Amino acid sequence: MGWRELFGHSRKKENLDSLKEKIEKFQSLLNENNHVLELIADAEENLGGDFLFDIQYLKSLSEKLESSVKSIVIDLNFITENKYLSLLPAFEKIRTEVEDALFSKTKVPNAPDSIDLSDIGINMSDAVGDKMGRLAEIQKRLKCIVPDGFVITSKVCKNFFEHTNIAEEISLVSESLKKEKISINEAEKKLTDSILNEPLSKKIIKKIQKNISLMEKKAKKNILLSVRSSAIGEDSYHSFAGLHDSFLGVDSSKAPEAYKKVIASLFNSRAIKYRLINGEPIESAIMAVGFLQMVDVLSSGVLYTVDPNSPEQNTIIVSATTGLGKMVVEGEGNIDRFVISRNSPHQILSKQIAIKQEKYEVSQKNTEAELVPTSSLEKSNQAISDISLDKLAHIAMQIERYMKSAQDIEWAEDKNRDIVILQTRPLRIQANTENIAPKLRAAVKKHKALISGQGMVVCRGVGYGKVVVIPDDYSFTQIPENAVLVARHSSPKLAELVPMASAVITDVGSTTSHLATITREFKIPSIMDMQIATMILKNGMEVTVDAEENVIYEGKVEELIHYEVIKSLSLEDTPEFRILNKMLKCIAPLNLKDPQARNFKPRFCDTYHDIIRFAHEKAVEYFFEGHYVVSTKKSPHCKMVILNIVT
Repeated sequence: MGWRELFGHSRKKENLDSLKEKIEKFQSLLNENNHVLELIADAEENLGGDFLFDIQYLKSLSEKLESSVKSIVIDLNFITENKYLSLLPAFEKIRTEVEDALFSKTKVPNAPDSIDLSDIGINMSDAVGDKMGRLAEIQKRLKCIVPDGFVITSKVCKNFFEHTNIAEEISLVSESLKKEKISINEAEKKLTDSILNEPLSKKIIKKIQKNISLMEKKAKKNILLSVRSSAIGEDSYHSFAGLHDSFLGVDSSKAPEAYKKVIASLFNSRAIKYRLINGEPIESAIMAVGFLQMVDVLSSGVLYTVDPNSPEQNTIIVSATTGLGKMVVEGEGNIDRFVISRNSPHQILSKQIAIKQEKYEVSQKNTEAELVPTSSLEKSNQAISDISLDKLAHIAMQIERYMKSAQDIEWAEDKNRDIVILQTRPLRIQANTENIAPKLRAAVKKHKALISGQGMVVCRGVGYGKVVVIPDDYSFTQIPENAVLVARHSSPKLAELVPMASAVITDVGSTTSHLATITREFKIPSIMDMQIATMILKNGMEVTVDAEENVIYEGKVEELIHYEVIKSLSLEDTPEFRILNKMLKCIAPLNLKDPQARNFKPRFCDTYHDIIRFAHEKAVEYFFEGHYVVSTKKSPHCKMVILNIVT
């Protein structure tokens, strides 16, 4: 049957030609959509640390993505007769962000002046810093208890510098440092004095005080604050650990001044030296600041999910003290030390209980943290009970699994015996994995391989948990913690379940599907197109998914899981890796997941992935939901086709 027979002899030739051209543009859109997904998949695989790449690769990636996404936007508007021209400014905004990341331009987003901690995600790190972003993320995703609080964003710091003489002063000092005209200590004095002597705007002072008032209303009492640094880049690819200042026990009346002291610490001598050593220009130093309610603590300290001195050991290290953790963080005084098994139940393998003569505490009367004598019981008793240690270890392993790396965690136990997480960041370790390899080979031989070499590895890694088979017509929005998600199809509808999974397996799918991109975004080990997964893997089975070697083992392979945590990721410290990581934040995340949601609109497209998802959905909708062909019964240009099909 030809075009004229199908659509009627009365249709004009130009209308048929228009339809043909629209179908050609639709095919072009689909091809470019697949190309973009392939580019994203390749880039995310490179980000896994297993492949080397250079700046030319990054420039080429940027150019190819720009060309393909722009083509998709143009094709969609041709098909729909310019219905979605508002995609063009969204595209231009994202293109600029990718370019800024490529050329390492400091990008401060146009965020609100303040954001409540409960409204923050880790993808907002350019506005709130990695430290506060990570804290908010574990509260939202893992339901960890964290202090109530808010963040004054990086935009406020930038505006403070630019609307005063401080930005100019920073540039002058930077030039003087490069030419060795001044010392680092002189640079510190010039810049910190400039910041501390410059008054904050009344608008920002009111913003800080208003947010504190809301916190006090919620707490139904006057509160003291921990005012914490959250510099852009801090606790990410460079740790800046201990280099910036935070202040404990801050009264609300002194909060604006504490804010200035925190941002002034961007330019203390330690931070300036660290930036110069790591090739970070001091002009790019920008600070977000967290205002957190002080926790009424019994004990506090630091936990390493892996022993950094013996990473091959399957142990957690906990340092603890009575009162505030300042004693532990700053290395003062005597503290308790515990070595705990990483396996649940978390057996305590060794204890070193110190005689604790003093502790740090704050009160409404004396708001600054001060050393006070411990009671006779506190002196000799362990700072945290065995029961609370088990609870702490369980929470720490949850965080490690979600963050996909060993963690350095600051914690507190409050008067209700709840574990409160104050901070979590990657723990830098360099394990000798060559010594582990022989043990690894011997360990996997002891476990039955349920499926081997089937399908395609989408996101590398190792995951363990109980299998949850997702039916095609599923309606639930939750799965058990760290389950291995198994499904017949790699449907985008599964996206909301991905962050809760330890691994994702599908019978059908590809490395360029939307679900594949989401598993890479969340670093969830995944294998797709296995064909037989739903036939072999049944609900409740315990399995270890090795998405490095493409094998699914029966039971828990401890050595594989441990190896995944401690293997060296030294490539993460290269400039190219950091640039790609920043670029992908503007490229890969998928926010527009549900076409029926209110935010499924061009103005909510924050990444290239959002744009192509939106364009794909609207192009398909145009052709297959009757936008082009109005009615098969009433239109003189359409004929109803009746076919005898034998099934």
